[in-house]
Amino acid sequence: SFLATGDKGGRVVVFELDGQNSAKNIASAVSKNRAPLQAPLEYKFQCEFQSHEPEFDYLKSLEIEEKINRIRWCRPSNNSLFLLSTNDKTV
Repeated sequence: SFLATGDKGGRVVVFELDGQNSAKNIASAVSKNRAPLQAPLEYKFQCEFQSHEPEFDYLKSLEIEEKINRIRWCRPSNNSLFLLSTNDKTV
């Protein structure tokens, strides 16, 4: 399972659920008589990339920030992961 986050600088960071550490956390929670759902999940860094850069709309005389407004995962294909990210103007 993957998690993607975006920031105001236009960067997207992708994390992967660390199944090994998550299994340890669940086992630890069970041994301490806590509900396994309360055990924290751990994600490990997968990759980071620059998705958007600042732009200027000359028709409207507006600067378009590089901030990420939304990230959507697309259907996987050939064991590859795809996502779309948007700012105020560009996908």
